[in-house]
Amino acid sequence: MRIVLISLVIASFLGSVGELKAGGHSKDKKLVAPTSGYEGMEDQLARAMNVVLMTLNERSAYQHDINDALVKMILTTIQFAKDNDMIDELIANEVETTRPLLERVRRNYLKTGNSIQPWSA
Repeated sequence: MRIVLISLVIASFLGSVGELKAGGHSKDKKLVAPTSGYEGMEDQLARAMNVVLMTLNERSAYQHDINDALVKMILTTIQFAKDNDMIDELIANEVETTRPLLERVRRNYLKTGNSIQPWSA
């Protein structure tokens, strides 16, 4: 499947390049070629293709260890609070614990308009 996808991408690109060079070119001959829609966006297209190729070439398994441990910890905490009728206390604690991070994200968003970088102060 990966090879088919890569082959199709390369073939579509080479097909367009081949049409550009078909029949040669001289000063008197007007070059007529199909447009791809990516004219002027070659760098962006190259970066996107690089991401596709890196994704297709990835052979290692996704590491679930840390995410699984965090999810299990959160679910265990919620279950403990539920079993001991402490949900309100858990929510209050979570709000206070995450408040500094959320305030940092808010400051960054108000300053830059970008909420994707929560770790910058």
